[in-house]
Amino acid sequence: MKKLCAVLMTLSLAGTPGGLLARDASEADKDKKAAAPVSDKKGIEGYSKAKWGSPMATVKNEVMGKISYTDDKRVIEARDGDLSYHYGFFFKEKVGKDNKTEQETRLFFVNVQFPYLNTADVAKKLEEQYGAPTGDSVKNNSGALTWEFEKTTIILWVDQYERKPFSRKITYLSKDLTRELADYLKELFNAQEIQTMGKITP
Repeated sequence: MKKLCAVLMTLSLAGTPGGLLARDASEADKDKKAAAPVSDKKGIEGYSKAKWGSPMATVKNEVMGKISYTDDKRVIEARDGDLSYHYGFFFKEKVGKDNKTEQETRLFFVNVQFPYLNTADVAKKLEEQYGAPTGDSVKNNSGALTWEFEKTTIILWVDQYERKPFSRKITYLSKDLTRELADYLKELFNAQEIQTMGKITP
């Protein structure tokens, strides 16, 4: 229970979109700066310091927590205590100068995972940051709550556990790249998650 409360507290301490990092009060100011959203007046344009579409080499210096794994093509995984971060990239090869093959990676989603928490508690913290959700596909304690911005969709996934709604993952998703890379999503999300995404209009 103490661990769950600590995770929930990070939502409060960060106090900014994309901010799930703060570990204790003494680091709160530093974490607020590190977790500041990539945004302008039109809304969120990335996760923390990382902008949507950024190459992997750039994002490696902007991840939350400590990097635990990367394949240098499609994913960077990082951890900070009970929190884990999954940075997903679109990867393809293209012909560069002198007809040499070059690798292109572009950041287009971030998953933040944590121990199961009551959905109402997590949603409350997100509402304090983003306002009321703009979409709700939750039925029988399963589905998702969504927040829409011009460049970003934020998804709070909801799972039924002991007949109650619980959550353990938040997805931050680039709208522009999602439209472009719809087929790529099939490699990254399970069938149920894709079905839920299908109900969301970017």
